Amino acid sequence: MTSHRLNRPSFPRVMRSLFHFALLAIFWTSANTASADEPLRLLTEELPPLNFRENGELTGLSVALVREIQRRLDNEQPIQLMPWARAYHSLMEKPGVALFSTARSAEREDLFQWVGPLANLAFVFYKRAGSPLTLDNLDDARKLETIATYRNDVREEFLLNHGFTNLDSATKLVSGARKLLEGRVDAWLDSNLSAPSVIESLGYPADSIERLLVAHSEPLYIAFSAETAPETVARWQRTLDAMARDGTFARLHRRWLPNEPMPSRMAALSPDPALTGYPLTLKTEELPPYNFLQDGEADGVSVDIVKEIQRRLGRRTPIEFVPWTRGYQTVMEAAGSALFTTVRNAEREELFQWVGPIGHTQVKLYGRRDSGLAIDSLADARRVESIGTYQDDAGEQYLKRHGFTNLYGHRSAASIARNLAAGRIKLWVSGEQNAAEIIAQSDSPRADFKAFYTLYEARFYIAFSTATPPAVVELWQQTLDAMRADGSLARIYRHWGFSPPGEDA
Repeated sequence: MTSHRLNRPSFPRVMRSLFHFALLAIFWTSANTASADEPLRLLTEELPPLNFRENGELTGLSVALVREIQRRLDNEQPIQLMPWARAYHSLMEKPGVALFSTARSAEREDLFQWVGPLANLAFVFYKRAGSPLTLDNLDDARKLETIATYRNDVREEFLLNHGFTNLDSATKLVSGARKLLEGRVDAWLDSNLSAPSVIESLGYPADSIERLLVAHSEPLYIAFSAETAPETVARWQRTLDAMARDGTFARLHRRWLPNEPMPSRMAALSPDPALTGYPLTLKTEELPPYNFLQDGEADGVSVDIVKEIQRRLGRRTPIEFVPWTRGYQTVMEAAGSALFTTVRNAEREELFQWVGPIGHTQVKLYGRRDSGLAIDSLADARRVESIGTYQDDAGEQYLKRHGFTNLYGHRSAASIARNLAAGRIKLWVSGEQNAAEIIAQSDSPRADFKAFYTLYEARFYIAFSTATPPAVVELWQQTLDAMRADGSLARIYRHWGFSPPGEDA
């Protein structure tokens, strides 16, 4: 079970106000953490299906990948669309510039820093459909009268570096396609990714052109200017790699390039779709502020974490609220089931598989300030007349493991509050966040209560049934680890007014 069971979702009314000052206290730290990376200027061009404007909005595979990296890193810099030559000049001359989708060629390798690969790019000579023209090699292409190219593009650079002098260079990608279709050039050098979309943008069917020769292949990357902080670039690469590991990269690639293979590096990192699609049932209980129902919707710290893991894995499994005992038994017995927010302790270690930690709390003994009690050790606590606990709760398990026999089990926070007010119990065991809920239900001022003794620090996890395939559990753990690495986990906790595990409150 969790550290405690609560019966009413009063967090929106009570807990939010209790943590208001905590939120204010951490605001400055949160704001500075979010802005720790240098500002970036993100540039791209019209290059369907990778980056292009549709109905006034930027879209495409590379745009989707960049925006997901930004979302995970809490980066809100806008993406600017501009002609390639001008964007490339900015990349060469100014710090903090990122340009995509950029071919990573030998000539450019040392000019920039690189994040990727995003897609595979093939340089292809095209002819008009039905033309008798044939090319067997680059020497044949050099003998053509004119070849349409895109100025300062890597494909044009490739031909120039191979001694081509018969190029008709234009500042717009569509110009080369138009010249080919109008018979003003013999061939047009473009790519396997963009050529069909460019032709269709001119109002022609994609089969209006035919392949003559594949001249070269190179991967496409995000190019960062040389003076950009290396740690910024490294964070972007780590985040892209994490997107490959949780299946996000594969899903986006299949959507935008269904007939093209993924870059080999990203394919090697990507999980088996059977793992991301494995059927799961997710169960939780009413336990503000970790998991509770608000206007019929699941909410809370742990809920946000689980939802983000699911989002990255491409899942939409609903979260079911059930009584703790029923959820606990289900996950004990059923494959493909998981329960949160669950304390990981010695009694439960072998009963489940674990993903976490997703949070932490100090578990303490609380009581009325006017009780006259002095608790400096477990021995002192054992001598107290009665201690209120939740039945089968981790706190109750801890006290039983340490020989306590003065425990008074409860099934609800309300009953603990009533018994505390009536003097039937002298102390109760609770996580510090849950204690605020119990105090709120006692009809007594908060100042009337205090924490007498800290028992231990509890770590919260998602508990998976032992019959769930371990590879599925490992994928969830890897995804959570990536959230911790890219700062998403910390932002979720700060949003709720808590410090992430490992940070001071």
